[in-house]
Amino acid sequence: MPEQFKIILSRQAIKYYRRLPINVARRLDRAFLSLEKNPIFDSDIKQLKGKDKRYRSRAGDLRIIYQLNKKKKLVMVSTILPRGQVYKKRRANIL
Repeated sequence: MPEQFKIILSRQAIKYYRRLPINVARRLDRAFLSLEKNPIFDSDIKQLKGKDKRYRSRAGDLRIIYQLNKKKKLVMVSTILPRGQVYKKRRANIL
């Protein structure tokens, strides 16, 4: 069985996660479990356009933006936000 990836949340992602209602947090937990097993190939995962290789995963109305370190088996989550906010230009420095 292939080795699982480890999820690391940014400070901003942790802050957002802690403020969520329990049912939404559980949905994110399920998304994180899925990312641990396979962070590249899933129906809810897409690679974002741009210079660096970033991905997004859907968890209901929320989007999880992350990068991979395949050698160290890390999924580094930089942003968790609702769909309408995550792609706005003012958030470009977080993405």
